[in-house]
Amino acid sequence: MAQVTIHVPPRPYQARIENGLLARTGALLAELLPQASRLFVVTAPPIRRRWGAKLLSSLASAVSSRKFCNA
Repeated sequence: MAQVTIHVPPRPYQARIENGLLARTGALLAELLPQASRLFVVTAPPIRRRWGAKLLSSLASAVSSRKFCNA
């Protein structure tokens, strides 16, 4: 797994890059945020069209409420 730092003010964050990560996103978020019941995803329309269904499927195991917002 590769990680890169995204430098965005006021606080940078880490992004993971690895094969199969999208399918495991729900399980990873359940580990990181065990008390979470809702998730809000900010994306762009072309990215949502290509990857949205796969992400929503993965998130179903982690949270009861999932919403997309197009940026």
